[in-house]
Amino acid sequence: MGGNVRFFSSLPQTLSQPPSLDIILAATDVEGNFLAVKAYNYTTLLSCELLDAWAIPSCLFFSWLYMRTRYRPSQLLGVLVCVGGLGMLVASDELTDKDYPAANRGLGDAFMVIGATLYGFSTSFFSVVDETQILRKSPGVANATEEFFVR
Repeated sequence: MGGNVRFFSSLPQTLSQPPSLDIILAATDVEGNFLAVKAYNYTTLLSCELLDAWAIPSCLFFSWLYMRTRYRPSQLLGVLVCVGGLGMLVASDELTDKDYPAANRGLGDAFMVIGATLYGFSTSFFSVVDETQILRKSPGVANATEEFFVR
């Protein structure tokens, strides 16, 4: 019983800035996952799997936007090649029509892209919240980590 009291007494300290921010981020994450699952009802499995990979470039973009992450030209070239490949695979799926018929392929693809973008947003913003909490507790650790990944 004593362990539970200690947990609940320290709970307000473990929450990030305002609880409303956590609620918004959780809602964004849930909505992104809901749209990704809903997309399977409308489009082909191949399109869903390919467009779900859009979460990676969107997470990179939002990380750059919020944390000012610096990427090397070779990393950006890799992202462009991958996104171009995703586009070509979705186009070939549309042109060949070898997959099972979809109820509404355009709507399903839009659901998947929006869901993956929301998921990338919530992932990168959770990283921002985690990084600010690390900086508050021990700035030396955050600077060492940043130096390791920037090099």
